[in-house]
Formats: sequence, C-alpha cells, structure tokens
Amino acid sequence: NIQQMKGGCGMPTIKDIAREAGVSHGTVSNVINGRGNVSVEKIRLVWQAAEKLGYKVNAKAQSLRQGKDRAIAVLLPGIESAHCAAMYEVFQREFVQRGYSVQLFSTRSMESSETALLLEALSGQVSAVITSTCLPDAVARYRAEAPDLPLVFLQREGPAYPDVMYAGFDPERAGRDIAAYVRARGAARTGVFTEPEDAPDAALFLRGFRSAFRSETVPAFVGCRNDQVGLRAFEFFDNGQRYDAIVCSDRRREAAVRAACAYSSQQPLPKVITVTPKAAVTDPDAPVYELDYKRLAHKIVKLLSARLEHDKPMPGFLRLENDGFRR
Repeated sequence: NIQQMKGGCGMPTIKDIAREAGVSHGTVSNVINGRGNVSVEKIRLVWQAAEKLGYKVNAKAQSLRQGKDRAIAVLLPGIESAHCAAMYEVFQREFVQRGYSVQLFSTRSMESSETALLLEALSGQVSAVITSTCLPDAVARYRAEAPDLPLVFLQREGPAYPDVMYAGFDPERAGRDIAAYVRARGAARTGVFTEPEDAPDAALFLRGFRSAFRSETVPAFVGCRNDQVGLRAFEFFDNGQRYDAIVCSDRRREAAVRAACAYSSQQPLPKVITVTPKAAVTDPDAPVYELDYKRLAHKIVKLLSARLEHDKPMPGFLRLENDGFRR
C-alpha cells in the first residue's frame, strides 16, 4: 500500500523506510496503515523518512483492504508541529481503538499539495475527513469534492454547511491575553510571527492582539506558511531592528526566531512568548500560552464517531476554552 511518487526509479519498500527512520518493519507498517499504538515520536520519524525517500500512501489500496467505512483521512500541515503531533497522536490511538484506520496526509500548508492530497484521500473512499486547511473557500471546495462525507475543520469559525463541524479554541481571546501580558511587562516594540493573515484563526488572533495597542504602537507582523518559517524569521532582525518581545503562534516559529537571532543579530534574544499545546513546556521560565489540543482531538473523535456509528448529527461548532498562561 505504499507507492513511489512520480519521478522515482524503483519500487518502494517498508524495509527502506524502516532503515531510514531507525524503527522496526512492524512500526512502519502500523504507522502507514494507521494501526496500533505507536508513539508520536516514532510516527514523526516514519513520516519524515517516507517523505525524504519520496514515498506516499496509496489510499486506494488501503480502502480495498480495510473497507470504506473504516478509514479517516487527516490532512495536516505536518506532524513536525507540536500541536499537529498532539492531535494526530489522539486521532490514531482513539480511532484505532474504535476499529478505524487513520490515513495521514501532510500538506505543508501548500494549496497545490492540499488539493492533490485531498483527491488522493478521497480516491480511497474514506468515511470522513479531518483537515487543517490552507485553501481559500476551503469548505465549499471540500464539499464539492466530498458531497456526502462528514467534514471536520480545525478552526474556530466558518460558513455553515450540513455535516460540517468547526473545532478549535478562541484565537481572538488568545491575542488579547498575550497582548495584555506583553503590555503589562512594558514591552515598547513587539513582533508577531504567525501563519498568513488570511488563515482564519491567524486573522482572529491578530484582531485580538492589535485591539490592545494604540495606533502608534502597532506591533510588527510577519505571517507565512510553514515551509517559509526558517527564512522569514530573519526579517525580525534585519537592519539591526530591536524588539522587547516576539510572539510566536507555535514552537516551530519560536525555534526559527531563536535561530535567526543567534545567526544574524548582535542584540540579545527578545522575550519570546509562544502558543503551545498544553503540557508541552520544556523551559519552566519561558512564557507560554497553552491550548489543550489533545482534549480537542478527543472530543472530535467522540463526536465524529457518534456521527459515523449512530448517525448522530455533529454540532456546527466545537469550541474549547483556552487554558492560557501557566500559573
């Protein structure tokens, strides 16, 4: 059920991926087929190795073996991001316990990739789709391609469609809370590093953040796709710019800011405030704003399973409270 991407010159094998990832053949098989209880770290190693070697899952072969009603397609930017990894770990464990396989498709936050992978997922006749999308008019496009499937979008808001659920937190409140934190500590110049502003949750976050600042102290904003993070982080340190604080929407952007400062700036690292999954703190002194992505994923599994198994309608919106700053 693994096939080499177009342009390759040999047949792919589980053995190749296992060797590259440093895991067993059985682990690769379980990850590729969405089965078993595999740690998120091994899941990440397997998918990174598969992508490096140029392999992808053949969703159609999976569907022939597993059946239409036992597969969930999950489209994420990539499980290198801590919040995506946290959610996928729950999706895999809890859906497998219920008798489903889970097919992961890594879009890299690229429109062309997401469009192609959606079609690949649907060719496997999955029974539902969970997605963190980067597409404009995403819901209409997904519904056009999958008119009869339950769809779950990992964002707070969106247009109402039958059998569509939006699941997320309160990014506008997160923006306000973090802005208040920064201002209370006297930061005169602040940077914000997020996804592009046209991403639904990023737009809400920035609206909340900017509402706390007067026009003369509007924070500097850099928004980009995940594949551009390493390069765009340097913009905060161009021409000797100095910041008292930089707010990052995830750990990947935080790491990029730290690296850019170390490589290109003579100034000390500004205070970095990061939005993270709950309990993902590695530095007890680093200010983090927590969101419980595992709890969100658990609730998605429960509601989507009820829809698939008992035909119970999903709510249009699943909204969890932010955990906020760790006390």
